[in-house]
Amino acid sequence: MRGFLRMFCLTLATTASGASAATLVHGYGGRGCPDFLETYRGWETGDERRVLDYFGYQQWFAGMVTSMSLVMGEDVLRGAEVEGMMRRVRRRCEDDRERDVFSAANAYLKELSQLP
Repeated sequence: MRGFLRMFCLTLATTASGASAATLVHGYGGRGCPDFLETYRGWETGDERRVLDYFGYQQWFAGMVTSMSLVMGEDVLRGAEVEGMMRRVRRRCEDDRERDVFSAANAYLKELSQLP
């Protein structure tokens, strides 16, 4: 049953990350990768406005993984930290700037779910 729930949630998340994701995903997750990358760079350089956005993204990611973990009954990050997830999402966004943040985050969680 747990496996079914995991696949259902990941399938639902993948479906939601399609072309109309910006209308389905609320908050920072609906933003595009270019904004996330700019925010990440600003956080690294101390740009005050971007630092505040970085913390907004951080809280959005924390909420996303918390809700998914509660639904699935297990830690979807498999012991990783939110900051580590943000670094991985950054890499995905660098590889595909056309994505939104939610789809990049979901792709990372799918990758983690396939680990033994």
